[in-house]
Amino acid sequence: PIADEPKIAMRINDFGIGHFRQGNLKTALWAFNRVTHLLPDDADAWINIARCQLREGNYAEMEATLRAADKARPGFHKTAYFLGKLRHAQGRFDEAIDAYKNTLEAFPNDRVVNLALAQTLFQLGQLDEAIVVLRHSLEIDPEDQTAHTLLFRCYSAKGDFVNAEVHRAESLRYQPQQAEVASSEIYRRNHPHDDIEANLEHVHSLHRISDWSTPVSSNEEQAVEQR
Repeated sequence: PIADEPKIAMRINDFGIGHFRQGNLKTALWAFNRVTHLLPDDADAWINIARCQLREGNYAEMEATLRAADKARPGFHKTAYFLGKLRHAQGRFDEAIDAYKNTLEAFPNDRVVNLALAQTLFQLGQLDEAIVVLRHSLEIDPEDQTAHTLLFRCYSAKGDFVNAEVHRAESLRYQPQQAEVASSEIYRRNHPHDDIEANLEHVHSLHRISDWSTPVSSNEEQAVEQR
């Protein structure tokens, strides 16, 4: 065993997360698998592998990965959440609901899990229960556009067009405006070092941090990418 294994694993994990965020799943999987070899009892490392497998649609291997995560840390809320995502993707909606509810027992105000639960309830036609979950989501974040959109769909399906119209209007109110999206994208493209991860092109210059104050020409950037 190497004394610095946890530190090495953390560096490799960060490397994997960066590639996962950029959509480089093959490299991300390589990194996360290396972490599990170094720290086999780290449930988060197994969960990160499951994230990649979910995005790939590799449900058979994801099942085995989640079992490994549960073995490393029984009852881990992240394992329950990703089990819900897996069951939803497989069309096993009742089991997905159970998994999401298990997650919410630990974190009842998690907006993402509440929305996932509400979406699944809606797909099963359990409209009243979905509405209860979505109203709770709006208590957490009143400006959640997805919650308003789902409430619009739930009320429309129930024939309650008064409430449906209320949430349709709120959904449109909180929908990002195209002009705002364009404006922020222009800024990100012109200031890549303000937030590299927000820059859709992910240009990582090899200049030292001390050199970042010096403008880089487009030709220099292209040369960096080609090295």
